[in-house]
Amino acid sequence: MGQTEQASQAVDRSQLFRSGASIVPGEPISQNANAFGYAAPSANDADLGVQAILKRQEEYKPFTFSASLPYYWTSNVALVRTGEVSDGVLAPSFVFAYQPRLTKTLYGEFIASQQLFYYNTYGSFNFTSFNAIAGLVYYLPNYHNLTLRLGYDYNRLTTDDWDQFFA
Repeated sequence: MGQTEQASQAVDRSQLFRSGASIVPGEPISQNANAFGYAAPSANDADLGVQAILKRQEEYKPFTFSASLPYYWTSNVALVRTGEVSDGVLAPSFVFAYQPRLTKTLYGEFIASQQLFYYNTYGSFNFTSFNAIAGLVYYLPNYHNLTLRLGYDYNRLTTDDWDQFFA
């Protein structure tokens, strides 16, 4: 047996008894992405120190406010069978909602909304709509996010001068 054969056997033997793969600088040792809230250890930890993973905390926010400024076009302002006239309608809307979580998928629902309807040409048709809604909402995520609602919707229509319609 020559010296080269002994050297190659020694190398093979050393690789057999090696305890796991060698650590390559810069590569993480553990591939676990969520290692107890900390970054996976790597060979460069001594340079950087312990690295904590910052994760956004999911927090339920029950209050919602929205405002919108839609513009509509109607071909029959007065909703008549003959003599239709068309006009544009600017309809700003303001909504405030409170939806407290009662259980994991059951919520209360309280909404107040105000929408104003301003016609471009026929201002005598201007009116406002106020809605107050109270009820319950039940979500069924196992049934394609089916939503069941039970509620009461109070609606008050007023003229442009805030006088009630149908009074």
